[in-house]
Amino acid sequence: MLRARLRVLPLTILLLASAVVGLSAHLKVEKTYPATDGVVTSAPKEVRVWFSQEPTLPVSALTLEGPNGKVALGKVVAGVSDEQPDKSLLAPISGSLAVGEYTVTWKTSGSDGHIQTGTFKFILKTAN
Repeated sequence: MLRARLRVLPLTILLLASAVVGLSAHLKVEKTYPATDGVVTSAPKEVRVWFSQEPTLPVSALTLEGPNGKVALGKVVAGVSDEQPDKSLLAPISGSLAVGEYTVTWKTSGSDGHIQTGTFKFILKTAN
């Protein structure tokens, strides 16, 4: 009986390890600009989301919605810091912003190819 349990133990460990690796393969949001649930006192010039992996640009999207509805954004591009990709997506804000709460919605995929979506909010205290 003990031998049977000892033979099953490595298989159980392997299955659990595979599950953990599979879960960690999905990309995650690491930070946002404006900050998630943050309050800004001047209108941001862009929205940006940093991820735990390089986002896949061809399937990526960012949208911004506020108290007056959808806000126009420029083209979504891959972010760069010090001339190197920085695992972010950004879009310049081309529309005007009113005082109020805003929701950024993002869509992208990471190295596993699974499309993921999410949102974050921020509050603008002063209009541009």
